[in-house]
Formats: sequence, structure tokens, C-alpha cells
Amino acid sequence: MKVHLIKSQELVPDRYWRVVKLLEKYNGPISFISAEPFANESISHYVPATWDEHLEKCRKYRDAYFVDNDDLVILLTSRPNFPNWFIGFSEFPHNDFFVHSDDWDLFVDCEQFYPIAFQIALIPIRKQMFGHYQFAKEYFHHPTRGCVQDLCKNKLEIIFKFRTADFCSECIEIVKKTNVSNDLFNQISEILEDIRPNFLSKTKIEPDKKPSRLKVTDDRVNNILLTDLNNLKIPFSPLEKVVFLIYLKYPEGLTVHEFCERKKEIAYVYRKLSNTDDPTIIRDRIDNLTNPLSNSLSEKISRIKQILKKLIGDELAQHYIISGPNAEKKMISLDRSLVDWESKIL
Repeated sequence: MKVHLIKSQELVPDRYWRVVKLLEKYNGPISFISAEPFANESISHYVPATWDEHLEKCRKYRDAYFVDNDDLVILLTSRPNFPNWFIGFSEFPHNDFFVHSDDWDLFVDCEQFYPIAFQIALIPIRKQMFGHYQFAKEYFHHPTRGCVQDLCKNKLEIIFKFRTADFCSECIEIVKKTNVSNDLFNQISEILEDIRPNFLSKTKIEPDKKPSRLKVTDDRVNNILLTDLNNLKIPFSPLEKVVFLIYLKYPEGLTVHEFCERKKEIAYVYRKLSNTDDPTIIRDRIDNLTNPLSNSLSEKISRIKQILKKLIGDELAQHYIISGPNAEKKMISLDRSLVDWESKIL
């Protein structure tokens, strides 16, 4: 797959070339191809553009250089757009895109070419996963769960996607069922994983740092925040959040059997947090989670550990992960005096 990277005239050249050089070094089925600015522009980069104005530049480049219809053409531009998306895309069956390439300092504390390259890397794998980028938007996650498919309606939440650089279990299933080759998936995963540390570098915790206080908010989604880390939100999915909250409630810990015995309590919490109203789906998920012969609980505990380690580092995560010997009680070691239960969900 060829991905042509073009820039609008107003974009800082150094930023464009740093994105190109970063992406070019990864081997795999995707080839990132650079190009000089296609056309001069006299419009200020502060003046918002429509999606079609941006995508028209891709179409002109495609026509001028006889670019194959299956190739991707991506415009890097510092001009904002209506309705202010990070990535814009053409309708099926066309493969033209733009990536907003300015103002990233409002969301991340690193050089701006890193989030731009991250966003670009997601475009080809979404095309392979969903057939066309237009169809990918039907599978965007909301609320944010720390997956590369998070919609991030609140733009400040995009940092969670960058810090985890992860595919949730639902997206992994889509990857397995579609025509995403192992080579393509590995190439994109390598890019994302290599970029990810740049979003963590400013939030490293020294080994002697004390654990942050933790707050469970009293709202619809019962967010879990690390109060002393600027109210950093832990991006759990609803089921992961249920597992975490149940173990948080019982400081003495729970065996798998004891956890499953609390099915009614678990079902109550999940109904409050679930992003689906389908009673059949809710029942099936709870049945699976509380089945001691299922791997569901183990998978959620493992995923919680992974999210925490990626978000705040191995050292600090030890206070919040659910741990314990196999076939024995597992618990969260965090001192419960540091927990603020604003929520009345439990």
C-alpha cells in the first residue's frame, strides 16, 4: 500500500519533513511517499477551511501525478477545518485525507510531529480494518477507553489514546476477521509503540513518589481519576471499570469464586456504566464475567494492569493493579485512605 504525504503551503516545512522521516524508516507493506507542496496558497493558516477545500488538494495531486485509486493521499495542513476534526476523509470509494498538523501543543507536551505521525499511521490500518475510512467512524469508541479507535469528543482525551497506543479486544477481533495482514499490523503497531513514549516523558514518576489519591466521580460514567496527577483519568472500558471498582471496594481481596458470587452487585454496577441498553448483551457479558470457568475476569485483570502500566509506569501502577497468587485472593494494594468515593454506585 502506498501512502502519499503532501503538505499545504502554510505548514512549517521542518514539521512536515520530520513526520516523513519518522514514518519512512519502518519497513513493511506500507510505503510512505513524500512530495513537495502541490500548489501555492495565499490564504492565512488561521482561516478555517471546509473539508472539501482540503480534500480538493488531494484530488489535484492525484490527478497530476496519476496516483492509483487504491493509494492513499494525505494532506498535512495547519489550517483548521469545520467541524474541527483531527482527521478528515473523503467519501467511499475515494482515499483522500487530511490531518490537522498544528496546535498540538494544546494537547500534548512534546514536539508536534509525533502526534501528527501517530494520526497518519492510523489511517491505512483503519482502511484495511473497515474497507474504507468512512466506515471506520461507525466503530469509534465513546466514551474514551484508551484504544486507538477512541473518538475523543473531548479533544483533551486524545492523550489517553497516545499514551496507550493500544487496540482494545473488540478492535483486535475486527483485525482478525478482516484482511489486515500480520505484516501490516506489525508495522503500524511498531510505529505507534515507538512514538508512544514521547507522550509519557513529561509525566514520569520518580521511584520514591507516593501513590496518588484516587477519586471515583459521582456522574453517569463514574470516572476514575488520579487526583494528584492533575486528575488524570484512567481509560477503562465499562467492564474493566466494573472489575476495578469491585476489587477497590473489598480491600481484603477476592478469590475468583468470591468475585463470581457477587454477580448481582456486579450486574447492578455494569447496568449503570454500560454503553448499551440491550438487556441480552448486558446479561451475556455479566454471565461470562462471573463464570469461573471463563477467562473473562482474568482478561479484564490483565487488561487493567496493562492500561495502568502504560499510563503511569510500572512503579506507580503497582499500587493500583489487581494482583495476587493464582487460585488465591487478588486485591488492590492501594491504601484506602487515599480513595475518595464521590460515587454512590457501590
